Amino acid sequence: MLTAAVGDSVIGENPCNGIKPNQVFQGLSRAPKWVPTEREVLALLDPVPRRYRAAIWLGAGQGCRIGEALGMEDGPAYVDAAHGELHIIQQLQYSPQFHGGHYLCEPKSGSSGTVVHWWPKQERRRGLVGAVLGAARDAR
Repeated sequence: MLTAAVGDSVIGENPCNGIKPNQVFQGLSRAPKWVPTEREVLALLDPVPRRYRAAIWLGAGQGCRIGEALGMEDGPAYVDAAHGELHIIQQLQYSPQFHGGHYLCEPKSGSSGTVVHWWPKQERRRGLVGAVLGAARDAR
């Protein structure tokens, strides 16, 4: 439309020249966003097998992607409970053609080395850290 306006001498130049729509909309999804309530998240914990409960806490409580949550390990490189931090350094992926199934790799661009901070309130932080670490131990 702006190109037509330039052609009709309505405007002198197109301000959108050089802008690529796919770069503008990169990372945006057309799917509607759904954010579960606290009650809905807690309702998942009982029916989900114990070994996957840490993934629910990491996804819903900390905003980790599913691959990041499933790639998390219990160790000082990943969890710094003293400082209330998670370090996103790998993710679980699936590719039967190239890797024969599941494999660990670096997280999506921009996530590698990301530090996720727990809840700011000390009492909530201790509770959430304990819940995630307990769920991770149950997963073994």
